[in-house]
Amino acid sequence: MMISNKTLLIVDDDQEIASLTADFLKDRGYSVLTANSAEEAKQLLDTKNIDLMVLDIMLPGENGLTLCQRVRQTSKMPIIIISAITGDTERIVGLELGADDYLEKPFNPRELQARIFAIFRRTEHVETAAAPKAQRFEFSGWVLEEATRHLKAPDGVLVHLSSSEFDALLTFLKSPQKPISRDTLGRVLRGAKVDSHDRSIDILISRLRKKLAQTDPNKDFITTVRHQGYLFSQSVTRV
Repeated sequence: MMISNKTLLIVDDDQEIASLTADFLKDRGYSVLTANSAEEAKQLLDTKNIDLMVLDIMLPGENGLTLCQRVRQTSKMPIIIISAITGDTERIVGLELGADDYLEKPFNPRELQARIFAIFRRTEHVETAAAPKAQRFEFSGWVLEEATRHLKAPDGVLVHLSSSEFDALLTFLKSPQKPISRDTLGRVLRGAKVDSHDRSIDILISRLRKKLAQTDPNKDFITTVRHQGYLFSQSVTRV
C-alpha cells in the first residue's frame, strides 16, 4: 500500500515519536519531514512542497489547533490531527477547524499509513478520472470544477474547501437528491466504514452547510434523512 512522490510533514514535540513515525513512513515510500513546533512547521510549509501534514495538538508555543486553523485558511493540503488527549472535545474542534482526520495516541503506525493512503487514493483518483474529460457541476448559481478542485460561489468568489470537504461535496453532486449513508461517505473519505460513535462525518457536513449557506442562509443544500444519511436537495447540472 504505497503512493510515491508524496512529501509528508510530521509535527510533534516528541522527537522520538516523530522520528519513529517518519522512519516507518519512509520505509513505505514517502518523503518525510519532521518539525517539533508550530514555528518549525511554518518554516517548512513556507519553503517546501508538502502534500499532507500529520499534526499533534500539544505543541510548545502555538498549539496544533491554531496551526491547523492558520494553514486551512490558505491551503487545501490534507491534515491529520493526532493527540494524546482523550475525549471528543479536541477531535471535534480539530475537525471543525478543517482537519481531514483524527487519531488518538498511542496509534498503530499502520493505521496512520492506511488513513494517509486513503486520502491520497481518493484525490489521485479524482485527478486521474478528471484528466480525460473535466466535469463541472452547477447548482443554484454555484459551480464546482472537478479537475481544478475549485468551488465558485454565485458571486464568482472562490470558496476554500479542505480535501475532505471537496470530496464529500463531489460525492453529493454526483448523486443529487438521493440519500447517501454515513458509511458510504466514510468509504469515500477514509476507505473504511465509519464507527457509529464517530462524529467526523457529521462535523464535515456541518462545515459544508455553513459554507454553502453564506449566499442564502435560508436555503438548505444538504438535508438529514433519518436512518439513511444525508441528501443533497438541490438540482445539479453536469457540464
